[in-house]
Amino acid sequence: MASSSVAASLRLRSELWRRACANACTTEFTTEFTWSGRQLSTSTTASSPPEDSPGTGTSTGTETAVVDSRINPLQQAPGTGLLERETTTRSPASRYGAQHAHATLRGAKISPRKLNEFVDIIRGEHIEDALIQCSIHTKKAARMTGKLLESAKANAINNHGLDGDNLKVDQAWVGKGQYLRRVSIHGRGRSGVMHKNRAHLTVVLKEEPGLGRRVQVMPPVWERRTERTERTERTERTERTERTERTERERRGELSES
Repeated sequence: MASSSVAASLRLRSELWRRACANACTTEFTTEFTWSGRQLSTSTTASSPPEDSPGTGTSTGTETAVVDSRINPLQQAPGTGLLERETTTRSPASRYGAQHAHATLRGAKISPRKLNEFVDIIRGEHIEDALIQCSIHTKKAARMTGKLLESAKANAINNHGLDGDNLKVDQAWVGKGQYLRRVSIHGRGRSGVMHKNRAHLTVVLKEEPGLGRRVQVMPPVWERRTERTERTERTERTERTERTERTERERRGELSES
């Protein structure tokens, strides 16, 4: 019963659609589509279609396609807007701007959450400050981000002609990649499924003149200790020399008086 009602409704819909198309199309006019290269012009005439083409035909010599108006509008030739598609070439720098350069790392063997936790540190920083942060951190995400920053900096200098001293990490975002499913062995004869995550990282650098650096690199402890010791010894040596010279002057003064 249900299938017969569905079939009846489909037949009714198709009949209504046929009548609507027939009413929308008038038999008084025909439409001529004239091809000239790739351009398509439309003109309306009151003439009837040629005898050799009762429906849709092509005349010889002038390459004119005559479409009968009694045909379903959905089956007629498309307009010029659908035939002509503009193809524009995009330069590498137009996606993010003229003063931008980017680099992308895809399929990194790390969780997106772990990678994004470190990327939050370098957003908006000077390129040198970001590289310092990558060098002093011991995380795996720091090593991956440092290599990508070096690649983006090289792209900015060599491919886009930007100044390497005025680069800033303008944008950095992390995406989720395809993960691998592996068997996770549990106790008591059970097992589960573990996911080995992958992540995508994109870094966009921007040239910003006058950008100041905020990270100050301190020398190691042993170097600071050595420098402090040398400074103390130099001060003591200077004081000892001045004391000796003062004593000599006082002795000379006593001898001159006597």
